[in-house]
Amino acid sequence: MPAASARCAQRQSRYHFGRPRHHRPGHREPLRSRTHRNPTPCPLGWPESKQQGGLASLIGLARLAGPFSSKAFALGSVYQPILQLAGPVLAEIAPIITRYQPVIDPLINQVLGVEAVVLQAILSYYGPHRDQLIAAEGDFAEALAPVLTRAYNSEIASCLVAWQGKWCMSHLCCRLDLLGHPTIG
Repeated sequence: MPAASARCAQRQSRYHFGRPRHHRPGHREPLRSRTHRNPTPCPLGWPESKQQGGLASLIGLARLAGPFSSKAFALGSVYQPILQLAGPVLAEIAPIITRYQPVIDPLINQVLGVEAVVLQAILSYYGPHRDQLIAAEGDFAEALAPVLTRAYNSEIASCLVAWQGKWCMSHLCCRLDLLGHPTIG
């Protein structure tokens, strides 16, 4: 999906995410992790979903992490295989997020204001240990990601994703946007 990758890269540059503070050479950057297809076929014979989504499908909401973005993205490699389980649905949601980004952004700004207040309230406790917590989360993600990836590559996960793909095709072939206007897709 080169077009989806281009849209993702365009949105990434729009929000200027850069590398998390805990980034170490050799570690994958969570936002750059690719959505890949499950190599294990569904034993029920259901075809692989044509639509795949994952963490990159939610890039338009990434600013919600606000001042906690380093912590949130430290676990990106954990989120990716979990979100890929809902890949076909996320692939359908991603264009809706993009289309309504101008409506979503003011809401995100409101949440960011609340997060700033929360950060100030906990900063005296959290601040001195922030870097160690982020590094620990990165290590935790590095240990857990292969386990979750193996789970995503299982037969049952393959069937779940294939079922979602079938559902999306049968229920969303004439998609409705959030305002209820039909769009052929």
